[in-house]
Amino acid sequence: MNNFTSLQTTQANTLTLQVPLISLQTYELWVEILHVPTLALSILGIITNIVNIRVFLRQGVTSDSPTMSLFALSVSDFLVCSLIFPQAVCFYFDAHSDIQNVLIKNCFVLSTMASTYPHIVCTKITCWLTVYISVERAVSVVLPLKVKSMFKVQNTVKIIVLICLVLVVAHIPYATTTSVIWLSDPNRNNSYRAVNSHSALGSLFFQLNNIIINLSLTSVAMVVVAMATFTMVTRLIRSRKWRALVSSAKYTQRTSQNDNASDALSLKETEVVKTMVAITTIFLACQAVSHIPAIVMSTVPGVAVDGYNRYVFNLIYSVRFVFEVLNSAVHFFVYFKLSSKYNKTLTELRTNTS
Repeated sequence: MNNFTSLQTTQANTLTLQVPLISLQTYELWVEILHVPTLALSILGIITNIVNIRVFLRQGVTSDSPTMSLFALSVSDFLVCSLIFPQAVCFYFDAHSDIQNVLIKNCFVLSTMASTYPHIVCTKITCWLTVYISVERAVSVVLPLKVKSMFKVQNTVKIIVLICLVLVVAHIPYATTTSVIWLSDPNRNNSYRAVNSHSALGSLFFQLNNIIINLSLTSVAMVVVAMATFTMVTRLIRSRKWRALVSSAKYTQRTSQNDNASDALSLKETEVVKTMVAITTIFLACQAVSHIPAIVMSTVPGVAVDGYNRYVFNLIYSVRFVFEVLNSAVHFFVYFKLSSKYNKTLTELRTNTS
């Protein structure tokens, strides 16, 4: 089995006297187990997000800001799932395949910077798109008459592009300092083994990314999403209490067209809020687990790409990948369960297809 996983380097501290927290055997067992849900969820996410993209295209991505935002989130989720898929497949090729082709036997390492690292970038894009969408929805329930003027489609497009550009540019410095080197492997009859390597400058960039993007900014994102979710839930509870009060008052028997329209708008608002609360709750739960690597790297000695606890580093990243893909794969089920507009469009697509 190839013991080098995501972002493994040749600076392994083999002569260190420190005792690692987990053994190689334990690490290999759990990494193999964790790649099962990673592979399954990536396939599920690819399929569900293709459906989501088609639905939002059908609705018209330029029709309003929420549709544009959800379309962008679906595209980002699709990339999250698609880009982790090669790593999961290559892991099992590397571990269990009898194929002796040097590229196939080393595809796990070769996929690291080509696929897995872009996956990490896309997870951050998904994170900040979720922040934007949650803030937008929170404003819509607090200031319903001003939200359309505050969140115009063209402004949303600019913010989406800005989020993508900033996060891609922020991850480029580390990528430029990495390379693949080929070493003779005595465990493979001296055949060549690919190993990802980075320079001392690359190590600095990696640490900066971990502290600034993975730890600090992601913590800020989680707080903002939590506050927006709390605002939406509070507004939803108040709305329910108001409707209960109205239904028990003397105006229970309402027949006017205006009152019916008011009720429909209230129900629509409730549906949107429920959908967004579900999405943000799933995001916070998954992000809490995905946040563990940054915290552990900052607090536990030797947990680094080339540290004596590098097996812990690789293992917690494998856990992180599972929950990142889970977050990106399940949005379809939220929309399908809670959004009548989504279901209506999906039914139209089925009808046209048949």
